[in-house]
Amino acid sequence: MSKTPVINKQLDNIAEAIWNVAGGGINQKSLDATFGAMLNGENTTDIFWQWWPLSETANNTKYDRLCRFATMAANAWKDKVYTLRSYNANVSGLTTMTPLADLAGKEPAQLCTETTEPVKDWADEDPMTWYIRAQALSLQDGTMDITYLEGEEGFDITGEDAPVYTFALSLWINDYTDGQYDYVTFATVQKPGLYPMPGDVGLDNKKRAITWHSTFPGSLNSKGALTSGAGRAPYNFVNAAVGIAAARKMTPYEGLWNDCDSRWLLYMWQLRHFDLENSNILEGCLNYNYQDMAAKAETGVRRVLLASGAGAKYVVGSNVAVGDMGDDASANKDRGQAHTRNLVANAQISSIENVIIDGTAYDALNLILDKTIDVPAVAMVSTMPYFSGDTEALPGHKDGCRVSLTGGKTPLRVAGVEAMDGAYTIGLDPLYNVTKV
Repeated sequence: MSKTPVINKQLDNIAEAIWNVAGGGINQKSLDATFGAMLNGENTTDIFWQWWPLSETANNTKYDRLCRFATMAANAWKDKVYTLRSYNANVSGLTTMTPLADLAGKEPAQLCTETTEPVKDWADEDPMTWYIRAQALSLQDGTMDITYLEGEEGFDITGEDAPVYTFALSLWINDYTDGQYDYVTFATVQKPGLYPMPGDVGLDNKKRAITWHSTFPGSLNSKGALTSGAGRAPYNFVNAAVGIAAARKMTPYEGLWNDCDSRWLLYMWQLRHFDLENSNILEGCLNYNYQDMAAKAETGVRRVLLASGAGAKYVVGSNVAVGDMGDDASANKDRGQAHTRNLVANAQISSIENVIIDGTAYDALNLILDKTIDVPAVAMVSTMPYFSGDTEALPGHKDGCRVSLTGGKTPLRVAGVEAMDGAYTIGLDPLYNVTKV
């Protein structure tokens, strides 16, 4: 009987050490102990992918195996305590947080745009901030049926058959104050005074080893089920009850995003970037709300002509709706009105160019459309929420915004989760004032 293949030659001795000669297979406890001992905060991804193929057994699901690795990483970091200190709001409005304990001396994690040269920093591989994405379906017992990890053949980032989630270690935390300062502490194993985040407690009332959060804003798959995947139009203009019903077309237990997910994302922002809030640091799509009337009617086109100079405020890769406003010049221009998007509901801008027609200069918003449209003189263009996956342009697993960190015109990514896509969502900033445990 041949041994389970190893990833490379440097693992030959390791595989030999953990090989159970009597049982004819890998000794899984020895496997976990051996690879767990090698985790040093700089090699988590590499160790994971060396360990992953060796960890497969007939009785272990991918969920079980991911929990095993999280336990290994938690034990490797069991002596670490990360604490952040900030001024109590009654003392000062300063939002900068000071890293203390084992976080002392570290700098905020790098923030990137699509053109930033990535630099390796502590948050890339640290067990408390490391994550991996996977497709998974929610199960009745409160766990997940993980179908494919990102990096495995079969992984589909569009989320067609199963939503894409970001999986990470579930941490122990504590929020407390001494009146002058507020503190938040993180650890990978239980310590006095620390408790699990509410969303990380299973149906058995025990803390899970891993936590998961939908990677992308909600959108519909081809069957009308709410999913998390890249390259899809956001599912908006519906209420929460309709959204939940759509999520449960995927499985009866799906929910995708809840209040506890937003609280987790705020914690991850603070842990990675040492600030209570993201304002003026990483804005997301907060200030991208424009409506412009077409400057010229056209037929059979995939564009809208705006007055010269008007196109400068739009972003290539963002989305717009096009509506026939009809004869009523005072018609409501809110994008929730059907007439603001009756020609094009939500299309991506492929390019913006200056064109000259009959001696007049226009800015053309070129759109990605399946078919041409007729643009009347009373047509209006309105910015719309982004298609999911805009932050995939960022390097590696870095946090950031595609175009500008503080321009307020593109979605953000934090801890592997894309948010602030221009839909009606509550940002991170208000949360820390109202969610103290």
